[in-house]
Amino acid sequence: MVFPSGSVTHLPPADLAAAGELGVMARLEEAGVALGVVVLPSAIEDAFYRLNNLPPRLARLYQGLDPRDPDEDIVEEAEQAAVALLSGSYLLDDLIDAIYASLAALPEVVEVRRPGARGSAVTGPRAALLAVKRIFTDDWTTEAVLSRLSVTGRLGIEARPVIVHAAAPVAVAPTAVTSQVHAVVGGDVRFAVDEVGRVIRVHGAGASS
Repeated sequence: MVFPSGSVTHLPPADLAAAGELGVMARLEEAGVALGVVVLPSAIEDAFYRLNNLPPRLARLYQGLDPRDPDEDIVEEAEQAAVALLSGSYLLDDLIDAIYASLAALPEVVEVRRPGARGSAVTGPRAALLAVKRIFTDDWTTEAVLSRLSVTGRLGIEARPVIVHAAAPVAVAPTAVTSQVHAVVGGDVRFAVDEVGRVIRVHGAGASS
């Protein structure tokens, strides 16, 4: 099992629909624009939660919390245990091997992030895997939990994809690539490319900034 480099159209429709940036990238890919990303599908995060039986274990940490009127003290008191729970959880070896195999197509230094967000630059596949886990863990900081409750009214999360790409975009995209991108999604879009001109990030035109 390998998650293809330079493609987002292999993702389930729900992943593309839920993340504006990925939907835009899918349109670019279908039009022949080269992408420089590896996208880990939401199924990886879902497997992480299921394998470690995280939903009921997390729910116990927030016992007594009313999602409609959350007590900030309960959320703050649960943060350390929730973060430790996710940090100590793991993925199956076959998924780890698939992630490593997929990242082999990318440079040594990569950025790991959620669609529509900034991420962290790391070096090597092991560091990239740990960065993926940190992204999962970040959903359980006090700030993230309170923000989620205010928007969705739910403590739990929806599994989401993770994007990995070269950490250092070039300063100016090649003219030909710019023309291709604007022809597909319009001139208001902002985007970044890697050193060989493949699109690695998209802002605007329906993508989150």
